[in-house]
Amino acid sequence: MTRRVLIVEDETILAKNIKRYLEHYQYDVRIASTGTNGIAQFKECQPDVVILDIHLPDGDGREILSQIRQVSESVGIVIITAFGSVQLALDAMASGANDYVEKPISLGTLKLLIEKCTAS
Repeated sequence: MTRRVLIVEDETILAKNIKRYLEHYQYDVRIASTGTNGIAQFKECQPDVVILDIHLPDGDGREILSQIRQVSESVGIVIITAFGSVQLALDAMASGANDYVEKPISLGTLKLLIEKCTAS
């Protein structure tokens, strides 16, 4: 079964690198560069996992996380950010994220987190 991943990340190079890496492992990957586009794509493609940047050009990733959770309680959500802190991690987890990763991201670690989110 092909797993679907939505990357909501405004850093184009990072998003494309993650996409290329995951596609190598047979993931079906889409990219959104804004929260608004991310919500639209989420509703359209119904991914298994969302990789969500906390700082987006059109808003706070925590608000996007909340909107995604209103649509689906079961989708895996991994928060990524360059502005990490213990409090941010706790807030993201309390808001419904499955996990949290700071940039720079290890692609191997990210893949493991996605697998953890999709394990049944």
